Amino acid sequence: MRFVPHWLVAIFAGLSICSLAAAQAAPAAQSAAPAPAASATSPEQAARSEAIQQFIEKNFGPDLKYDPAFAPFVGDFDGDGEEDVILIARGKNVMGAEGQFQYRVQDPYDAYYGFGNARIMAQYTTGGPQERHFLVVHGWKLQTPKAKFVLVNVPFEQAAMSHATLKKKMVSAITTHEAAGLSALIFFDGKKYRWEPIGMD
Repeated sequence: MRFVPHWLVAIFAGLSICSLAAAQAAPAAQSAAPAPAASATSPEQAARSEAIQQFIEKNFGPDLKYDPAFAPFVGDFDGDGEEDVILIARGKNVMGAEGQFQYRVQDPYDAYYGFGNARIMAQYTTGGPQERHFLVVHGWKLQTPKAKFVLVNVPFEQAAMSHATLKKKMVSAITTHEAAGLSALIFFDGKKYRWEPIGMD
């Protein structure tokens, strides 16, 4: 059974068109950052940001704050045919509400380098770009989402829609770009989110 407020559907529907159009306009390895969500200066922009913040607080708690510099990413990240959403937010206390709001904290960046304990690595926030987190909701339109994740410690300055292959099927993914020039792909492998650099052997 689906249960999503009409105002929230309208917000994400409009933004998903922009995100998906950006993904189709460039290859995955060369995708640029999506058009940033405009800063909340008009009543419409302020209402949009507030609605997204309410969605975050409902699913992840009040400690995480939406970063309006990044529009929501809407796609099918787990390949189940349901629409998923990824939001970018800021906040340090990501572990505090994990049990209450039933999400899982993962650290795909440090896991790639062999440090996979997200409970430990989530404590090391710098106050800079690494403090931004990816908030993932699988089946965001369902009355009860299929799964929720907070991805911590992923370094990036820009992010864009991309794609990956999951069980021989093309699924949505995120390409990140760092200021130093490194690009990487964030994708769901069926159990967890993974981070892998692009163009490196």
